[in-house]
Formats: sequence, C-alpha cells, structure tokens
Amino acid sequence: MPPNTALHPTAADLTLARPRVSAIVGCYMSIIARALRLVLLPLWKECDRHVELLRREQINLPPISKTELAQELAGLSRRVPQSKAELSRLEAELFVLGERIRKSQICGEVPHFVWHYISDAEIRYKEPDYASGQEETLRECIRELGAPAGNPTSQ
Repeated sequence: MPPNTALHPTAADLTLARPRVSAIVGCYMSIIARALRLVLLPLWKECDRHVELLRREQINLPPISKTELAQELAGLSRRVPQSKAELSRLEAELFVLGERIRKSQICGEVPHFVWHYISDAEIRYKEPDYASGQEETLRECIRELGAPAGNPTSQ
C-alpha cells in the first residue's frame, strides 16, 4: 500500500509549499508588527512624556534647610495612611523630600535614620509596631534637626 502523500509529503511537495508558507508567515508578521506599533508606540510616547515631566520636576525641586526638613518630617509623620492610595501619595511625597535633601547642603548632616524613615512607609503601613518604633526615633531626629545650632537637644 503506497504511503498517504497528505501525511507524508515528498521533497517536491515541501519545495512547492515553502513559498506559500513564507508568504503566510510574512503576512501574519506584518499584521502583528502593525498592531504592536499601533498599541505600543503611543504607550512608549506617553511613558517618555511622563519621564520628561519627572525630570523637569526634579530639576525644579528647591533644596531644603534643617528647619524646613524638621517641619516637613513632623507633618508627614502625622499622616497615617488608611488605604493603598493614601500610602502611594505618602510614598511619593517622601520621595520628593528625599530628592530635596539630596540637592541640599545639609545632605551630609541629615541623621541616617531619616533615610530609613523615608524608605520604610510601606513597612510602617503593614506593621504598626514597627511604625511606633520609627515614630519615636523620628521625634528625636526632628528635635535634633529643629534645634538651634550648638544645642541639638533643646526644643
């Protein structure tokens, strides 16, 4: 019984089918490429626009003094987020505060703990015991930052 040529194509059959398969694959690839350009290109442009806006915002951030930093930290420490959205807003404000500190002459004088406080908002949100410990340490840092020069424990 001869083999079924539909199940077992010959070399000649494959040679004839190759251009058709290539054309079909090429057509699908073209459709996929167009779809990706239509969908992804606007997203890339939007992303680039947001990155550029963030760069401009960071360039325009003013430096911060010790007294201003103490006031900002005191205000932020009173905010206890009750939702993920509030947490996101708080994290964004803490990020901006960190950038302002980095641009300032006081950057080297800021207590190391302040950097932990800036980056640990999510942990404080999830773990109240951790939050209370950080709040206590932050109050000490605020007193130190807000104290007149030469007497870090007054006020």
